[in-house]
Amino acid sequence: MERKTLRANLLIVQPAQAGRMIAAVGVALGLLVGLHYFISEHRFERNNAAKVIHHQSGVQQHVAMALKKVR
Repeated sequence: MERKTLRANLLIVQPAQAGRMIAAVGVALGLLVGLHYFISEHRFERNNAAKVIHHQSGVQQHVAMALKKVR
């Protein structure tokens, strides 16, 4: 009989514990959202940098071809 009451008491969550659990879940979700945002922004910046470099190399090629034609 004692075991059943002990097990039942473990399943009952006290209000203070519930508040801490909710806060912990909120903090964990906040960290996940922040991490996701950081990763997506970093990927976006890297992609833009690659596009800019590609564009610059294309422009440099056009300038080089134009200079060859002039000479």
